[in-house]
Amino acid sequence: AVQNLQDSRGLAIAEDFTCALTKTDIECWGFDRGEAISHEEVHVHTLPNLQASSLSASQRTTCAVDQNDKLRCWGSDMLESFGIAASSTPAEVAAPIKELASMTAGWESCYLSTDGQLSCGTWNWYGSAQPNFMITTSTPDVRDIAAGQPPSCTIEGPASKAKLLCGGSMAERKHVSEYKANPVEVAARNMRACVADDGGNVSCFGFLYYWGSSPPPPLNLTKVAGLGKVTMLASSSYHDCALSKVGRVTCWVGRTDTQWGPDGQPIAVSYKAETPKEMTELGDTVIQITAGNASLCALDKAGTVKCWDDNPYGQETTRWLDLPQLEPMVEISAGFDHTCGRQRDGRVTCWGDDVYGQLGRIPSRVHLQPTRIPID
Repeated sequence: AVQNLQDSRGLAIAEDFTCALTKTDIECWGFDRGEAISHEEVHVHTLPNLQASSLSASQRTTCAVDQNDKLRCWGSDMLESFGIAASSTPAEVAAPIKELASMTAGWESCYLSTDGQLSCGTWNWYGSAQPNFMITTSTPDVRDIAAGQPPSCTIEGPASKAKLLCGGSMAERKHVSEYKANPVEVAARNMRACVADDGGNVSCFGFLYYWGSSPPPPLNLTKVAGLGKVTMLASSSYHDCALSKVGRVTCWVGRTDTQWGPDGQPIAVSYKAETPKEMTELGDTVIQITAGNASLCALDKAGTVKCWDDNPYGQETTRWLDLPQLEPMVEISAGFDHTCGRQRDGRVTCWGDDVYGQLGRIPSRVHLQPTRIPID
């Protein structure tokens, strides 16, 4: 029986929620994905009982190393079959990660430790009351990873002789022989990737997830000028951004173009960078940049976070996003449609979409009790 519901005159049942017409009003309960029942202006949550030493986000998942040196993750990419309560509760991952550098999430998840160990595996819940992560591959000497799905890329090998590897997935990546420099940083999303070498120079290329029987076309690398000496890269759906050694951020729209032959096979894939624009509003004290699917964020030395939207039409005007009141951060990381930050005392605060538990709580849109719908 539905509690606190009286004098019901009729029901309307949707996929995720139910509404009842009473004598005086309309009462609804369930999972309100579209926020018709109630509306929260800003979805934000600080996870309880978690003091993290490092964190990383990918897609709709966030992971952090907690105060007991355990890697814990929350979000729907690997825990969805356990329901929203499990997805929104940090679950321990049996991976040898003492300090998390980066990660990729999905059916196959990969975790990169700051010591260069890349652990990849799958989530298994058969015969178990709790999710169980099984490591299938372990790769040493990995310096960076990026999963734009596709492409998925890694930088591997000794610092002075590293190689860039990319593929349609982490399991399919191969050496990018067209790239001749020594790579140190890579970002990828939406059929393209950008890589910075040890001299701070940036080159980008389009990537075609190819299913044909003939060999795929070679990668055409495009150098992006006017960025300074680059130390960090971030890519959203349309924009690529670079952080220079002096703390300045420059962004540009990156577009991928595929040329097709008369037989329907691809001939070439190219990357075009529109004119880069320095984000002067961020100043010259930025220490980290991160990108989700539709937004980008920067963190400065004072711990201030600023985010802006991913505008496919250019970088001439920037729409800055309204953020909740945040404590000073020391680290940030963006997933598909949410961002998390680590505060100086180790607390983790996440903001953005929360439908899939990616903020580390049961979504605010889940109404277990009938909620009155205001009618003007």
